[in-house]
Amino acid sequence: MQYEDSVDVTGLSFPLPPNKISMFENNNPSIAIHCLSYDRDIKSFVVAYLSLEAQKREHTITLLLLDSDNNRRHYVWVKKLVCTNI
Repeated sequence: MQYEDSVDVTGLSFPLPPNKISMFENNNPSIAIHCLSYDRDIKSFVVAYLSLEAQKREHTITLLLLDSDNNRRHYVWVKKLVCTNI
């Protein structure tokens, strides 16, 4: 993996739940994470985690958390977030 030796994941287990993303940010002070997920009840995307440090950090990464019916989780990188009016 390209960034395997570039980030500090000490004390973390994967897949990392959104409520533990702040621990990742504490280990990696140059990275801010935003995480979105899909809420089936309201049929819309919601913010699962929003970094409070994004303006202060060199890198901001937006992730989409995919969650299956059998409780399997996977993060995907959101390259470009575009909002449109439907």
